Amino acid sequence: MDSRQDFTDRQTMTAGDFEYFHYRDDPHLEVKYHNHDFYEVYFFISGKVTYTIEGKSYRLRPGDLVLVNNRELHRPEVEPGQTYERIVLWIRPYFLESNSSPDTNLTTCFEGEGPLRHHLLRLDEEVLAGVRGALSRLGKACAGSGYGSRLLQESILKELLVLINRASL
Repeated sequence: MDSRQDFTDRQTMTAGDFEYFHYRDDPHLEVKYHNHDFYEVYFFISGKVTYTIEGKSYRLRPGDLVLVNNRELHRPEVEPGQTYERIVLWIRPYFLESNSSPDTNLTTCFEGEGPLRHHLLRLDEEVLAGVRGALSRLGKACAGSGYGSRLLQESILKELLVLINRASL
């Protein structure tokens, strides 16, 4: 099952606590600097992209994770020549806060200070395999509507967020 969507320049959430997008499109698109009131997880798959967050630029490699909090100005700069593919998750802050515990704050990867704050994560092979697997399962779960689908989506998302936070520490 193909879970990819057509890219839209919409920068507002329209559904629930989180939204999942798998884009694969023409690299001739331009995204202006923007911010929004939710967190963003951006998993880079292919293309030639420099991602800029609050004035700091990152040249992306396949498998990179980009983490953007709900206040930071950011944009991808896409160079022509290759298909541009990525998975993007938008997550409302209250979803992370309400699913955190006293010893597991799921906002840490977005809000941490100093060494706890990374916009770009380059994952080792083992963690990358776990993140890819969780993203694949989440995409399939988000494309479905059967019994317990939202509960399944949320549980996979929480697993993914734990993996990302562990990698960011």
